[in-house]
Amino acid sequence: MAYVSAGFTQAHFNSFALVDTFSGDATGLSVPAHTYNGWFLGTGYEYGLTLLPGLFWKTEYRFSEFSGANLPLICTNICQEGPFAIHARKFEQTIRSELVWRFNWGGPGRY
Repeated sequence: MAYVSAGFTQAHFNSFALVDTFSGDATGLSVPAHTYNGWFLGTGYEYGLTLLPGLFWKTEYRFSEFSGANLPLICTNICQEGPFAIHARKFEQTIRSELVWRFNWGGPGRY
């Protein structure tokens, strides 16, 4: 059985500190945690296995896009204060495969 799925998604990213690219030293700047809202679109298939009744193999590809946000740079040490921000926009692609066993509470032929 092939299927398509779509809907609302949400992701939370923790705060992180910025470091100098060349030396690896801390810059004294950090970006706060933020929760992003967005949407997803996926497609996949399910295949019934004959090993056990109710056993299925399921594979899905999903693309997610999240809204952009201007995140302020926070001075955590001795640094120059200013109205600086980083614009962040997140995208995510996943492929997952599952082995699913569905309990057949309703009797044979009802999944």
